[in-house]
Amino acid sequence: MIFQELPTPHQLDEHPELASLALLDTAIEVASYALAAAEPALPFVDEHPNPVRPELVIADAIIQHATALQRLIGGYCQLTATPSRPNALAPSLVPPPEDF
Repeated sequence: MIFQELPTPHQLDEHPELASLALLDTAIEVASYALAAAEPALPFVDEHPNPVRPELVIADAIIQHATALQRLIGGYCQLTATPSRPNALAPSLVPPPEDF
């Protein structure tokens, strides 16, 4: 799970998209646990003798894609944690126009 804690109001002020990403990350985690509970053989799909039940194959694919999506969410969060855009309250090097 990427978000160990919910984003703070300050973080959401700077990056409001973190709210939906935290929700998505939590939903992925819960769905993965539910699939693992419903399909106890899930961790052993690769070792499972043929034929494998279709729902087991699909559950395994969902887990793999969910894990990849969580990695992408984590990468996005790392990039947004690094200040890359100027602070709106920081003094500007360019003076405002005369009619401002």
